[in-house]
Amino acid sequence: MGKRTARRAAMTDTDALHAFPLFELELGEGSPETGFTLGIADIPPTPAPQCEQPARIGREIAADEPPLLDDAEFCERTVMALHERGELGYVKPSDEWVNQRGVPLNDEHQEAAARLHAAGRLPGYDGEDDAEPEGADPKPDPAELAELEGLVNVEPVDAEDLLVDHDIVIEHSALEGTLLIGSRKGDGVYDALKNAGYGWRWWRTAEESGYPAGTLFLPGSRDKAPRLSTIDHTEQIIAKVAEEQGQEIKVAVHIDGTPRDQALVIADRRVRAAERAEALDAKAGRRAGAAEGRWRIAHDISRRWEGGQPIIMDHHSTRKALRDRERMDNHMRKSVALEKEARLVAERAEGARRTLANLDNPLLMARWLREAEAELRAIERGLNGSKGRRFLGTDGKTVISQEPDNKPATGRRRQQLLLDLMYLIPRMEHARAELAKAVTEGRWWGGDPKQIRPGDFVLIRGQWDLVEKVNPKTIRVISIYMPTGLTYPHLEIRGHRTAEEHEAIRTATLAEAKGANA
Repeated sequence: MGKRTARRAAMTDTDALHAFPLFELELGEGSPETGFTLGIADIPPTPAPQCEQPARIGREIAADEPPLLDDAEFCERTVMALHERGELGYVKPSDEWVNQRGVPLNDEHQEAAARLHAAGRLPGYDGEDDAEPEGADPKPDPAELAELEGLVNVEPVDAEDLLVDHDIVIEHSALEGTLLIGSRKGDGVYDALKNAGYGWRWWRTAEESGYPAGTLFLPGSRDKAPRLSTIDHTEQIIAKVAEEQGQEIKVAVHIDGTPRDQALVIADRRVRAAERAEALDAKAGRRAGAAEGRWRIAHDISRRWEGGQPIIMDHHSTRKALRDRERMDNHMRKSVALEKEARLVAERAEGARRTLANLDNPLLMARWLREAEAELRAIERGLNGSKGRRFLGTDGKTVISQEPDNKPATGRRRQQLLLDLMYLIPRMEHARAELAKAVTEGRWWGGDPKQIRPGDFVLIRGQWDLVEKVNPKTIRVISIYMPTGLTYPHLEIRGHRTAEEHEAIRTATLAEAKGANA
Protein backbone atom coordinates (compact mmCIF):
# COMPACT_ATOMS: atom_id res chain seq x y z
CA MET A 1 0.00 0.00 0.00
CA GLY A 2 1.32 3.47 -0.84
CA LYS A 3 1.88 6.08 1.84
CA ARG A 4 -0.70 8.38 0.29
CA THR A 5 -3.46 5.74 0.48
CA ALA A 6 -2.49 4.81 4.04
CA ARG A 7 -2.61 8.41 5.12
CA ARG A 8 -6.05 8.83 3.62
CA ALA A 9 -7.28 5.72 5.43
CA ALA A 10 -6.15 7.14 8.78
CA MET A 11 -8.25 10.34 8.49
CA THR A 12 -11.76 11.11 9.64
CA ASP A 13 -14.27 13.15 7.63
CA THR A 14 -13.34 16.37 9.44
CA ASP A 15 -9.64 15.76 9.04
CA ALA A 16 -10.05 15.18 5.31
CA LEU A 17 -10.17 18.93 4.68
CA HIS A 18 -6.60 19.31 5.89
CA ALA A 19 -5.39 16.72 3.39
CA PHE A 20 -7.28 18.28 0.50
CA PRO A 21 -4.69 18.77 -2.31
CA LEU A 22 -5.92 22.25 -3.24
CA PHE A 23 -3.24 23.83 -1.12
CA GLU A 24 0.49 23.42 -0.86
CA LEU A 25 1.01 20.61 1.65
CA GLU A 26 3.86 20.65 4.10
CA LEU A 27 4.70 17.21 5.52
CA GLY A 28 6.45 17.06 8.89
CA GLU A 29 8.03 14.27 10.87
CA GLY A 30 4.83 13.65 12.86
CA SER A 31 4.06 11.64 15.93
CA PRO A 32 4.84 7.97 16.53
CA GLU A 33 1.12 7.16 16.33
CA THR A 34 0.36 8.69 12.93
CA GLY A 35 3.79 8.89 11.35
CA PHE A 36 3.02 12.26 9.72
CA THR A 37 1.57 15.73 10.25
CA LEU A 38 -0.12 18.00 7.74
CA GLY A 39 -0.06 21.77 7.44
CA ILE A 40 -1.54 24.09 4.77
CA ALA A 41 0.45 27.04 3.44
CA ASP A 42 -1.04 30.51 3.89
CA ILE A 43 -3.65 29.20 6.37
CA PRO A 44 -3.39 29.48 10.18
CA PRO A 45 -1.76 26.32 11.53
CA THR A 46 -4.00 23.73 13.11
CA PRO A 47 -3.08 20.89 15.44
CA ALA A 48 -2.03 17.66 13.82
CA PRO A 49 -5.08 15.44 13.26
CA GLN A 50 -5.51 12.75 15.90
CA CYS A 51 -6.37 9.72 13.85
CA GLU A 52 -8.83 7.30 15.38
CA GLN A 53 -7.42 4.40 13.42
CA PRO A 54 -3.90 3.04 13.94
CA ALA A 55 -1.29 3.86 11.35
CA ARG A 56 -1.11 1.51 8.37
CA ILE A 57 2.27 2.45 7.03
CA GLY A 58 4.82 -0.32 6.86
CA ARG A 59 2.73 -3.10 8.36
CA GLU A 60 0.09 -5.66 7.53
CA ILE A 61 -3.57 -4.62 7.73
CA ALA A 62 -5.56 -6.62 10.23
CA ALA A 63 -8.78 -8.32 9.17
CA ASP A 64 -10.90 -6.41 11.70
CA GLU A 65 -9.68 -2.97 10.56
CA PRO A 66 -12.15 -0.73 8.66
CA PRO A 67 -11.82 -0.83 4.85
CA LEU A 68 -9.84 1.81 2.98
CA LEU A 69 -11.62 4.58 1.09
CA ASP A 70 -11.30 4.59 -2.70
CA ASP A 71 -10.34 7.80 -4.48
CA ALA A 72 -13.90 8.70 -5.49
CA GLU A 73 -15.33 8.32 -1.99
CA PHE A 74 -12.41 10.18 -0.48
CA CYS A 75 -12.94 13.11 -2.87
CA GLU A 76 -16.66 13.20 -2.07
CA ARG A 77 -15.97 13.28 1.66
CA THR A 78 -13.46 16.08 1.13
CA VAL A 79 -15.98 18.16 -0.84
CA MET A 80 -18.66 17.57 1.80
CA ALA A 81 -16.21 18.67 4.51
CA LEU A 82 -15.65 21.93 2.62
CA HIS A 83 -19.42 22.35 2.24
CA GLU A 84 -20.09 21.78 5.93
CA ARG A 85 -17.48 24.36 6.86
CA GLY A 86 -19.04 26.93 4.50
CA GLU A 87 -15.87 27.08 2.36
CA LEU A 88 -17.22 25.65 -0.91
CA GLY A 89 -18.30 27.98 -3.71
CA TYR A 90 -19.42 27.75 -7.33
CA VAL A 91 -18.51 29.96 -10.31
CA LYS A 92 -21.23 29.90 -12.96
CA PRO A 93 -19.37 31.37 -16.01
CA SER A 94 -16.52 28.87 -15.83
CA ASP A 95 -18.62 26.02 -14.33
CA GLU A 96 -16.11 25.43 -11.54
CA TRP A 97 -16.29 24.65 -7.84
CA VAL A 98 -13.87 26.73 -5.76
CA ASN A 99 -12.68 26.96 -2.17
CA GLN A 100 -13.02 29.93 0.18
CA ARG A 101 -10.13 31.73 -1.56
CA GLY A 102 -11.60 31.33 -5.04
CA VAL A 103 -9.08 28.64 -6.07
CA PRO A 104 -10.69 26.02 -8.36
CA LEU A 105 -10.73 22.44 -7.12
CA ASN A 106 -8.72 19.90 -9.10
CA ASP A 107 -10.32 17.59 -11.65
CA GLU A 108 -11.06 14.71 -9.26
CA HIS A 109 -12.81 16.97 -6.76
CA GLN A 110 -14.67 18.84 -9.53
CA GLU A 111 -16.12 15.49 -10.61
CA ALA A 112 -16.92 14.57 -7.01
CA ALA A 113 -18.77 17.88 -6.52
CA ALA A 114 -20.69 17.30 -9.75
CA ARG A 115 -21.74 13.83 -8.57
CA LEU A 116 -22.86 15.17 -5.20
CA HIS A 117 -24.78 17.99 -6.90
CA ALA A 118 -26.51 15.52 -9.23
CA ALA A 119 -27.41 13.33 -6.23
CA GLY A 120 -28.95 16.32 -4.46
CA ARG A 121 -26.41 16.41 -1.63
CA LEU A 122 -25.16 19.88 -2.68
CA PRO A 123 -27.48 22.89 -3.26
CA GLY A 124 -28.35 23.81 -6.81
CA TYR A 125 -27.50 27.00 -8.67
CA ASP A 126 -30.06 28.77 -10.83
CA GLY A 127 -27.75 31.50 -12.20
CA GLU A 128 -30.54 33.96 -12.99
CA ASP A 129 -28.20 36.88 -12.24
CA ASP A 130 -25.98 35.94 -15.16
CA ALA A 131 -28.70 36.32 -17.79
CA GLU A 132 -28.19 38.84 -20.56
CA PRO A 133 -29.74 42.18 -19.45
CA GLU A 134 -32.63 43.52 -21.48
CA GLY A 135 -31.74 46.19 -23.97
CA ALA A 136 -28.13 45.05 -24.29
CA ASP A 137 -26.36 46.15 -27.44
CA PRO A 138 -26.17 43.45 -30.12
CA LYS A 139 -22.79 42.15 -31.13
CA PRO A 140 -21.21 44.63 -33.57
CA ASP A 141 -20.56 43.74 -37.16
CA PRO A 142 -16.75 43.66 -37.24
CA ALA A 143 -16.48 44.26 -40.98
CA GLU A 144 -18.61 47.42 -40.91
CA LEU A 145 -16.96 48.95 -37.85
CA ALA A 146 -13.44 48.17 -39.05
CA GLU A 147 -14.26 49.73 -42.43
CA LEU A 148 -15.47 52.90 -40.71
CA GLU A 149 -12.12 53.13 -38.99
CA GLY A 150 -10.33 52.95 -42.34
CA LEU A 151 -8.54 49.70 -41.62
CA VAL A 152 -10.03 47.38 -44.25
CA ASN A 153 -10.82 47.60 -47.94
CA VAL A 154 -8.23 50.35 -48.24
CA GLU A 155 -7.16 51.34 -51.73
CA PRO A 156 -3.68 50.00 -52.49
CA VAL A 157 -0.89 52.56 -52.48
CA ASP A 158 2.62 52.07 -53.85
CA ALA A 159 5.24 52.59 -51.16
CA GLU A 160 7.48 54.40 -53.67
CA ASP A 161 4.77 57.03 -54.12
CA LEU A 162 4.62 57.56 -50.37
CA LEU A 163 8.41 57.82 -50.16
CA VAL A 164 8.30 60.90 -52.43
CA ASP A 165 6.92 63.01 -49.59
CA HIS A 166 8.01 60.86 -46.61
CA ASP A 167 11.25 59.43 -45.32
CA ILE A 168 9.88 56.15 -43.89
CA VAL A 169 6.75 54.17 -44.72
CA ILE A 170 5.16 51.59 -42.42
CA GLU A 171 2.68 49.44 -44.27
CA HIS A 172 0.73 46.28 -43.59
CA SER A 173 -1.07 43.89 -45.90
CA ALA A 174 -2.18 40.32 -45.52
CA LEU A 175 0.05 39.23 -48.40
CA GLU A 176 3.35 40.79 -47.29
CA GLY A 177 2.79 41.40 -43.57
CA THR A 178 4.10 44.44 -41.73
CA LEU A 179 7.01 46.23 -43.43
CA LEU A 180 9.10 49.31 -42.69
CA ILE A 181 10.47 50.86 -45.88
CA GLY A 182 12.96 53.71 -46.26
CA SER A 183 15.42 53.03 -43.44
CA ARG A 184 19.13 53.30 -44.28
CA LYS A 185 22.20 51.85 -42.70
CA GLY A 186 23.48 54.12 -39.98
CA ASP A 187 20.35 56.25 -39.62
CA GLY A 188 19.77 54.95 -36.09
CA VAL A 189 16.25 53.67 -36.77
CA TYR A 190 17.09 49.97 -36.96
CA ASP A 191 19.29 50.09 -33.83
CA ALA A 192 16.52 51.81 -31.86
CA LEU A 193 13.89 49.33 -33.05
CA LYS A 194 16.17 46.37 -32.36
CA ASN A 195 16.69 47.49 -28.76
CA ALA A 196 12.94 48.08 -28.33
CA GLY A 197 12.29 44.35 -28.62
CA TYR A 198 9.41 44.34 -31.13
CA GLY A 199 11.12 41.84 -33.43
CA TRP A 200 11.91 44.01 -36.47
CA ARG A 201 14.45 42.29 -38.77
CA TRP A 202 16.30 43.09 -41.98
CA TRP A 203 14.66 41.63 -45.09
CA ARG A 204 17.70 40.31 -46.92
CA THR A 205 15.79 39.40 -50.08
CA ALA A 206 13.71 42.58 -50.24
CA GLU A 207 15.08 43.57 -53.64
CA GLU A 208 14.08 40.21 -55.11
CA SER A 209 10.49 40.95 -54.02
CA GLY A 210 10.51 44.47 -55.47
CA TYR A 211 11.19 46.42 -52.27
CA PRO A 212 14.13 48.75 -51.58
CA ALA A 213 17.23 47.44 -49.86
CA GLY A 214 17.16 47.96 -46.12
CA THR A 215 13.46 47.11 -45.73
CA LEU A 216 12.53 45.76 -42.31
CA PHE A 217 9.77 43.25 -41.58
CA LEU A 218 7.97 41.75 -38.59
CA PRO A 219 8.32 37.94 -38.59
CA GLY A 220 5.04 36.04 -38.51
CA SER A 221 2.91 39.01 -39.59
CA ARG A 222 1.73 37.59 -42.93
CA ASP A 223 -1.97 36.77 -43.03
CA LYS A 224 -2.33 38.04 -39.47
CA ALA A 225 -4.17 41.03 -38.12
CA PRO A 226 -1.88 44.07 -37.94
CA ARG A 227 -0.52 44.74 -34.46
CA LEU A 228 -1.65 48.32 -34.05
CA SER A 229 0.20 48.84 -30.79
CA THR A 230 3.50 47.76 -32.36
CA ILE A 231 2.99 50.12 -35.30
CA ASP A 232 2.10 53.01 -33.00
CA HIS A 233 5.11 52.39 -30.77
CA THR A 234 7.35 52.15 -33.83
CA GLU A 235 6.20 55.61 -34.88
CA GLN A 236 7.02 56.92 -31.43
CA ILE A 237 10.50 55.37 -31.50
CA ILE A 238 11.25 56.92 -34.90
CA ALA A 239 10.06 60.31 -33.62
CA LYS A 240 12.37 59.95 -30.62
CA VAL A 241 15.32 59.09 -32.89
CA ALA A 242 14.59 62.16 -35.01
CA GLU A 243 14.46 64.33 -31.89
CA GLU A 244 17.79 62.98 -30.63
CA GLN A 245 19.44 63.58 -34.02
CA GLY A 246 17.91 67.04 -34.33
CA GLN A 247 16.29 66.35 -37.67
CA GLU A 248 12.82 65.67 -39.04
CA ILE A 249 11.82 62.18 -40.15
CA LYS A 250 8.46 62.06 -41.90
CA VAL A 251 6.63 58.77 -41.38
CA ALA A 252 3.65 57.53 -43.41
CA VAL A 253 1.49 54.62 -42.18
CA HIS A 254 -0.65 52.60 -44.59
CA ILE A 255 -2.65 49.70 -43.12
CA ASP A 256 -4.91 47.37 -45.06
CA GLY A 257 -6.28 44.83 -42.60
CA THR A 258 -8.49 43.01 -45.11
CA PRO A 259 -7.94 39.24 -44.71
CA ARG A 260 -7.38 37.02 -47.70
CA ASP A 261 -9.34 33.92 -48.62
CA GLN A 262 -8.22 30.97 -46.51
CA ALA A 263 -7.73 28.76 -49.55
CA LEU A 264 -5.14 31.22 -50.88
CA VAL A 265 -3.52 31.47 -47.47
CA ILE A 266 -3.10 27.70 -47.15
CA ALA A 267 -1.85 27.44 -50.72
CA ASP A 268 0.79 30.13 -50.08
CA ARG A 269 1.87 28.39 -46.88
CA ARG A 270 2.34 25.15 -48.80
CA VAL A 271 4.43 26.89 -51.44
CA ARG A 272 6.59 28.71 -48.88
CA ALA A 273 7.12 25.56 -46.81
CA ALA A 274 8.11 23.57 -49.88
CA GLU A 275 10.47 26.32 -51.07
CA ARG A 276 12.00 26.63 -47.62
CA ALA A 277 12.60 22.88 -47.39
CA GLU A 278 14.17 22.86 -50.85
CA ALA A 279 16.43 25.83 -50.08
CA LEU A 280 17.54 24.35 -46.76
CA ASP A 281 18.26 20.99 -48.40
CA ALA A 282 20.47 22.75 -50.92
CA LYS A 283 22.24 24.67 -48.15
CA ALA A 284 22.78 21.50 -46.15
CA GLY A 285 24.25 19.85 -49.24
CA ARG A 286 26.66 22.76 -49.74
CA ARG A 287 27.79 22.62 -46.13
CA ALA A 288 28.25 18.86 -46.28
CA GLY A 289 30.25 19.19 -49.51
CA ALA A 290 32.48 21.86 -47.99
CA ALA A 291 33.03 19.68 -44.91
CA GLU A 292 34.03 16.76 -47.15
CA GLY A 293 36.44 19.00 -49.08
CA ARG A 294 38.09 20.24 -45.90
CA TRP A 295 38.49 16.70 -44.65
CA ARG A 296 40.13 15.59 -47.91
CA ILE A 297 42.62 18.48 -47.76
CA ALA A 298 43.53 17.55 -44.18
CA HIS A 299 43.84 13.91 -45.20
CA ASP A 300 46.16 14.77 -48.10
CA ILE A 301 48.34 16.88 -45.83
CA SER A 302 48.60 14.00 -43.37
CA ARG A 303 50.12 11.69 -45.99
CA ARG A 304 53.59 13.00 -45.22
CA TRP A 305 53.33 11.19 -41.86
CA GLU A 306 51.60 8.05 -43.08
CA GLY A 307 54.85 6.11 -42.94
CA GLY A 308 55.28 6.95 -39.27
CA GLN A 309 57.91 9.66 -39.77
CA PRO A 310 57.93 11.94 -36.67
CA ILE A 311 58.70 15.65 -36.64
CA ILE A 312 62.42 16.01 -36.06
CA MET A 313 63.25 19.17 -34.14
CA ASP A 314 66.25 21.30 -35.24
CA HIS A 315 66.02 19.76 -38.72
CA HIS A 316 65.68 21.59 -42.01
CA SER A 317 62.14 20.08 -42.41
CA THR A 318 60.91 21.14 -38.97
CA ARG A 319 59.35 24.48 -39.97
CA LYS A 320 57.44 23.00 -42.91
CA ALA A 321 56.28 20.02 -40.83
CA LEU A 322 54.92 22.31 -38.09
CA ARG A 323 53.12 24.46 -40.68
CA ASP A 324 51.59 21.37 -42.28
CA ARG A 325 50.44 20.09 -38.90
CA GLU A 326 48.79 23.43 -38.15
CA ARG A 327 47.13 23.54 -41.58
CA MET A 328 45.85 19.98 -41.14
CA ASP A 329 44.44 20.84 -37.71
CA ASN A 330 42.67 23.93 -39.06
CA HIS A 331 41.10 22.05 -41.95
CA MET A 332 39.91 19.28 -39.65
CA ARG A 333 38.34 21.75 -37.22
CA LYS A 334 36.57 23.59 -40.05
CA SER A 335 35.41 20.25 -41.44
CA VAL A 336 33.84 19.30 -38.11
CA ALA A 337 32.16 22.73 -37.78
CA LEU A 338 30.77 22.56 -41.33
CA GLU A 339 29.47 19.03 -40.78
CA LYS A 340 27.70 20.13 -37.60
CA GLU A 341 26.15 23.09 -39.42
CA ALA A 342 25.03 20.78 -42.23
CA ARG A 343 23.20 18.57 -39.74
CA LEU A 344 21.50 21.56 -38.16
CA VAL A 345 20.37 22.89 -41.54
CA ALA A 346 19.11 19.43 -42.50
CA GLU A 347 17.04 19.36 -39.31
CA ARG A 348 15.55 22.73 -40.23
CA ALA A 349 14.67 21.37 -43.66
CA GLU A 350 12.97 18.40 -42.01
CA GLY A 351 11.05 20.84 -39.82
CA ALA A 352 9.84 22.68 -42.91
CA ARG A 353 8.63 19.38 -44.37
CA ARG A 354 6.82 18.58 -41.11
CA THR A 355 5.15 21.98 -41.30
CA LEU A 356 4.00 21.16 -44.80
CA ALA A 357 2.64 17.78 -43.69
CA ASN A 358 0.94 19.23 -40.59
CA LEU A 359 -1.21 21.51 -42.71
CA ASP A 360 -3.40 18.44 -43.31
CA ASN A 361 -3.13 16.99 -39.79
CA PRO A 362 -6.66 16.86 -38.29
CA LEU A 363 -5.32 16.52 -34.73
CA LEU A 364 -3.44 19.80 -34.97
CA MET A 365 -6.48 21.44 -36.56
CA ALA A 366 -8.68 20.27 -33.68
CA ARG A 367 -6.16 21.51 -31.11
CA TRP A 368 -5.92 24.90 -32.78
CA LEU A 369 -9.71 25.10 -33.07
CA ARG A 370 -10.08 24.49 -29.34
CA GLU A 371 -7.65 27.32 -28.61
CA ALA A 372 -9.33 29.55 -31.20
CA GLU A 373 -12.72 29.08 -29.53
CA ALA A 374 -11.26 30.29 -26.24
CA GLU A 375 -9.68 33.25 -28.04
CA LEU A 376 -13.00 34.06 -29.69
CA ARG A 377 -14.74 34.15 -26.33
CA ALA A 378 -12.06 36.48 -25.00
CA ILE A 379 -12.48 38.82 -27.99
CA GLU A 380 -16.25 38.92 -27.55
CA ARG A 381 -15.84 39.71 -23.86
CA GLY A 382 -13.49 42.53 -24.77
CA LEU A 383 -15.85 43.98 -27.38
CA ASN A 384 -19.09 43.67 -25.43
CA GLY A 385 -17.76 43.92 -21.91
CA SER A 386 -18.28 41.28 -19.26
CA LYS A 387 -19.33 40.98 -15.69
CA GLY A 388 -16.69 40.45 -13.08
CA ARG A 389 -16.50 36.93 -11.74
CA ARG A 390 -18.52 36.22 -8.63
CA PHE A 391 -17.59 33.54 -6.14
CA LEU A 392 -20.82 32.27 -4.62
CA GLY A 393 -21.55 30.04 -1.70
CA THR A 394 -23.18 26.64 -2.07
CA ASP A 395 -26.62 28.20 -1.70
CA GLY A 396 -26.09 29.97 -5.05
CA LYS A 397 -26.92 33.40 -3.60
CA THR A 398 -24.33 34.36 -1.03
CA VAL A 399 -21.51 36.30 -2.73
CA ILE A 400 -18.14 35.39 -1.26
CA SER A 401 -16.22 37.85 -3.44
CA GLN A 402 -16.91 40.01 -6.49
CA GLU A 403 -14.51 41.19 -9.19
CA PRO A 404 -15.12 44.52 -10.96
CA ASP A 405 -16.98 44.47 -14.28
CA ASN A 406 -15.02 44.76 -17.51
CA LYS A 407 -16.19 47.63 -19.71
CA PRO A 408 -16.32 47.30 -23.53
CA ALA A 409 -13.07 48.17 -25.26
CA THR A 410 -12.78 51.54 -26.92
CA GLY A 411 -10.39 53.35 -29.23
CA ARG A 412 -7.35 51.56 -30.57
CA ARG A 413 -7.98 48.50 -28.42
CA ARG A 414 -11.42 48.06 -29.97
CA GLN A 415 -9.96 48.35 -33.45
CA GLN A 416 -7.42 45.64 -32.63
CA LEU A 417 -10.12 43.29 -31.34
CA LEU A 418 -12.23 43.83 -34.46
CA LEU A 419 -9.29 43.06 -36.70
CA ASP A 420 -8.47 39.93 -34.69
CA LEU A 421 -12.08 38.83 -35.04
CA MET A 422 -12.05 39.36 -38.80
CA TYR A 423 -9.01 37.11 -39.17
CA LEU A 424 -10.07 34.50 -36.63
CA ILE A 425 -13.58 33.66 -37.83
CA PRO A 426 -12.61 32.66 -41.41
CA ARG A 427 -9.78 30.48 -40.08
CA MET A 428 -12.17 28.72 -37.70
CA GLU A 429 -14.70 28.12 -40.47
CA HIS A 430 -11.96 26.71 -42.69
CA ALA A 431 -10.69 24.44 -39.89
CA ARG A 432 -14.19 23.09 -39.21
CA ALA A 433 -14.67 22.39 -42.91
CA GLU A 434 -11.33 20.55 -43.07
CA LEU A 435 -12.22 18.48 -39.99
CA ALA A 436 -15.57 17.54 -41.54
CA LYS A 437 -13.70 16.51 -44.68
CA ALA A 438 -11.29 14.43 -42.59
CA VAL A 439 -14.24 12.66 -40.94
CA THR A 440 -15.67 11.86 -44.35
CA GLU A 441 -12.31 10.49 -45.51
CA GLY A 442 -11.87 8.43 -42.34
CA ARG A 443 -8.85 10.35 -41.05
CA TRP A 444 -10.68 11.73 -38.01
CA TRP A 445 -13.16 10.26 -35.57
CA GLY A 446 -15.42 13.24 -35.02
CA GLY A 447 -17.71 11.46 -32.56
CA ASP A 448 -19.16 12.68 -29.29
CA PRO A 449 -17.13 11.64 -26.21
CA LYS A 450 -20.33 11.79 -24.14
CA GLN A 451 -21.45 8.59 -25.88
CA ILE A 452 -18.47 6.67 -24.48
CA ARG A 453 -19.09 4.63 -21.35
CA PRO A 454 -16.70 2.80 -18.99
CA GLY A 455 -16.15 -0.68 -20.36
CA ASP A 456 -16.12 0.46 -24.00
CA PHE A 457 -13.01 0.44 -26.16
CA VAL A 458 -11.38 3.43 -27.86
CA LEU A 459 -8.64 3.63 -30.46
CA ILE A 460 -5.81 5.83 -29.20
CA ARG A 461 -2.38 5.98 -30.85
CA GLY A 462 -2.97 2.81 -32.84
CA GLN A 463 -4.15 0.68 -29.90
CA TRP A 464 -7.65 -0.32 -28.78
CA ASP A 465 -7.76 0.24 -25.02
CA LEU A 466 -10.43 -0.43 -22.40
CA VAL A 467 -12.14 2.70 -21.08
CA GLU A 468 -11.88 3.07 -17.32
CA LYS A 469 -13.29 6.57 -16.88
CA VAL A 470 -14.60 9.41 -19.06
CA ASN A 471 -13.92 12.93 -17.79
CA PRO A 472 -15.26 16.19 -19.28
CA LYS A 473 -12.05 16.83 -21.23
CA THR A 474 -9.99 13.65 -20.84
CA ILE A 475 -10.44 9.91 -20.94
CA ARG A 476 -8.69 7.31 -18.80
CA VAL A 477 -7.95 3.91 -20.32
CA ILE A 478 -6.36 0.66 -19.19
CA SER A 479 -3.40 -0.12 -21.42
CA ILE A 480 -1.64 -3.44 -21.80
CA TYR A 481 1.67 -1.59 -21.84
CA MET A 482 1.29 0.14 -18.48
CA PRO A 483 0.46 -1.32 -15.06
CA THR A 484 -1.64 1.74 -14.29
CA GLY A 485 -4.19 3.58 -16.40
CA LEU A 486 -3.29 6.29 -18.89
CA THR A 487 -5.11 9.59 -19.36
CA TYR A 488 -5.49 11.21 -22.79
CA PRO A 489 -7.41 14.25 -24.03
CA HIS A 490 -10.52 13.58 -26.07
CA LEU A 491 -8.73 14.79 -29.19
CA GLU A 492 -6.54 11.66 -29.11
CA ILE A 493 -9.53 9.35 -29.73
CA ARG A 494 -9.49 7.81 -33.21
CA GLY A 495 -12.34 5.34 -32.87
CA HIS A 496 -14.97 3.99 -30.49
CA ARG A 497 -16.51 0.57 -29.99
CA THR A 498 -18.90 -0.73 -27.39
CA ALA A 499 -17.85 -3.81 -25.46
CA GLU A 500 -20.18 -6.00 -27.55
CA GLU A 501 -18.90 -4.59 -30.85
CA HIS A 502 -15.28 -5.03 -29.79
CA GLU A 503 -15.86 -8.63 -28.68
CA ALA A 504 -17.68 -9.46 -31.92
CA ILE A 505 -14.85 -8.03 -34.05
CA ARG A 506 -12.26 -9.79 -31.90
CA THR A 507 -14.07 -13.12 -32.23
CA ALA A 508 -14.39 -12.72 -36.00
CA THR A 509 -10.71 -11.82 -36.32
CA LEU A 510 -9.64 -14.88 -34.29
CA ALA A 511 -11.91 -17.13 -36.34
CA GLU A 512 -10.51 -15.75 -39.58
CA ALA A 513 -6.93 -16.24 -38.36
CA LYS A 514 -7.70 -19.79 -37.25
CA GLY A 515 -9.24 -20.57 -40.63
CA ALA A 516 -6.21 -19.15 -42.45
CA ASN A 517 -3.83 -21.31 -40.40
CA ALA A 518 -5.91 -24.46 -40.76
